[in-house]
Amino acid sequence: MDIEKLVHIADTLEKIVLRCFGPDGGQVLFVRDTGDIQITKDGCRILESLLLDHPAARLMVQSVSAHCRRSGDGAKSFIVLLAAMLRGVRAESRGRGPACRRWLAKGLARLEQEVLGPVMGRQLAPHCIQALSPCDGRLQLRAGPVAWVLEAYFAGKVGPTHTLLLRQLAWDYLGRLGGGQEERGLRLEADCFPGLLVTVPGLPIGSSRVLAGLPLSRGLALPCSQAQGPTLAVVVGTSLLPPLSQAGSTLRPEGPEGLSKARSWAQARLEETLSQLQALGVGLLLSGPRQPDCVLEQARNHGLSVVHCLPDQELALLRRLSGVEVPHCLTGLQPTDTLSASFIRPNPLVPHSQLLLGFPGLQGCQPHCLLVCAPTLGLAQQLRDALHGAFTLLRLLLPGTATLQEGCEGQGTGEWGREGEGQRTEELGREGGESTGRETERTGKESERQGRQRERQRKESGVQGTRELGRERERRTRGFGRQGQGTGDQEGQSDSQCTGECEIASERQGSGQCGKERQITGHLLKDSKGNETSELAAGKQGTAELLRMEEETKCTQATGEGERYPAGGPGAGQSACQLPAGSVLRTGGTFELLVHYYLQRVSGSLLQLNTRLACRIVLEALLSIPRHLQPWVDQPRGCLQAQAHLVASLRGHTIPPEAEGPLEVVVAKQHLLIAVLRCLRNLLNIDSIIPIHGKLRQNLHGDREDSD
Repeated sequence: MDIEKLVHIADTLEKIVLRCFGPDGGQVLFVRDTGDIQITKDGCRILESLLLDHPAARLMVQSVSAHCRRSGDGAKSFIVLLAAMLRGVRAESRGRGPACRRWLAKGLARLEQEVLGPVMGRQLAPHCIQALSPCDGRLQLRAGPVAWVLEAYFAGKVGPTHTLLLRQLAWDYLGRLGGGQEERGLRLEADCFPGLLVTVPGLPIGSSRVLAGLPLSRGLALPCSQAQGPTLAVVVGTSLLPPLSQAGSTLRPEGPEGLSKARSWAQARLEETLSQLQALGVGLLLSGPRQPDCVLEQARNHGLSVVHCLPDQELALLRRLSGVEVPHCLTGLQPTDTLSASFIRPNPLVPHSQLLLGFPGLQGCQPHCLLVCAPTLGLAQQLRDALHGAFTLLRLLLPGTATLQEGCEGQGTGEWGREGEGQRTEELGREGGESTGRETERTGKESERQGRQRERQRKESGVQGTRELGRERERRTRGFGRQGQGTGDQEGQSDSQCTGECEIASERQGSGQCGKERQITGHLLKDSKGNETSELAAGKQGTAELLRMEEETKCTQATGEGERYPAGGPGAGQSACQLPAGSVLRTGGTFELLVHYYLQRVSGSLLQLNTRLACRIVLEALLSIPRHLQPWVDQPRGCLQAQAHLVASLRGHTIPPEAEGPLEVVVAKQHLLIAVLRCLRNLLNIDSIIPIHGKLRQNLHGDREDSD
């Protein structure tokens, strides 16, 4: 596929989402084919509302939707990063064919698997604020950081007008749903959505509230005073009136008297069933199918309230929360088959069509519903989806949800695996950091010896550019990715055979561009004698800050800087793939600047040429987020000064003090960057698009059979 076409599509989508990008962005108005008007700031909703014809555009939007379902946020940042990376790929592969793009796609895959995991998993940890705190042997959410996370999320999702209201509603709802434990409420909300989030159009947004009880979308078909207070309820899936004949059989009464006897038998069975329910103290009957009028009349005589025609989704949610199963036969009903209902009352906002059923939930949960009010149905649905996305985002703070790479998913071992079980505390994290530092020193010495041996082999083979890489490796004896050199060199040689002149031209062109990039972004290198280079002559203030932080971050090498990869390849070291649970950072491009800073420090030690080019593409794309969030960084040295100021304020290797300001979930940002890289690889690996007109062969065959 033509790279220019991909860039054009991404740029078009970027122009759309940039109108509402960031907390200060505006809203977009859509007019549907039906005439409905939609005003929204939700990036995922905006992209899904577009009528896209090009398959590549639909692939981009599908990737955005999949990421939002997993992380709850990041649709607009996804498009901004993807567009910047595609522009970088166009610059690196200009004048070359599809083989060069596939070669770059391999470099992106290697960068994701071998570099980004350790950089983000180990280097960012000291800079993060913890949103979890240990309490009674478990980790619980801290109200302060979570409130700032929710405020930043709602400001970018629906605007600042209703941010405080939605933040308070979300936190209050989680606390009540989980019985005082917001973590339990988050996990329960994931299983119960959308049954516990009810939209109420026609009311102002300020009328939204949290109410106790499970919402039922039907009113009382037969009210009774006995069911107003605490009572027992039973859930049935069939009619209480027994059928006169079984399925597949025919009833042949012997005249009118026989039919009358059959009806009398059915009435007697119904009377027996209702008497049994009354003896057990049952005062409420919850039914999926509609009950006949004769059943309602007999239930009135026995003092039973009836709610029927309940949807299957509500009955399934009731069974999920209470643990009560629907009995197949009411004959011989036991007290364990009943549900202890504390109340059954109308919904105060929708009194004629909805009910609230109160009962004790399983494992200490207390069923509550969140009523989302808005003047129109479309706006109410937007707020409901925004609240659900906020809960999805907060779940990424919990242990066991911070899986980053495919090689790390589903594995709960290692340092962060123990954290997923709720057993990791801050003290254990410090002990793990010390042991990791000792292991790093041992691995570094062994890797240095192997590096010198491979250097001699590369000199004998006469590979072009070996001397430059050797000097870089001597300056950075603790650089990333050298332990996987054995397999990487073989793959790099096969890549060079496939691309040929593409690599040589990229090497020549890349040297000048890399020097220019280091001058702009403040890349700090040292020669073999430890003397600083003169690449940072511009920007005296930013240079001074980075020089001071360079000295401070020398003692952070024990956290994983320059550590080489395990012999098992990507995913072999679990601690290199994940951040501590509950990690948050300040908004405004902090994550992108930190990743840019640490990724740039290891980019020079990457041995594979396509990996270095991929790293250069990612480095430039990361700066697009703070550029759009902070317009003043468009100045020549703005990025350098912003990065230097940020690193200096965070003190490199120390956890910053608690800050008053919007925060973002670091794991969600990790998922975003990885998802963008995978989408980019998919786009680069597409050679051509083949349109298919009409029905497929199997559909035509099926239609022919139907016509026969």
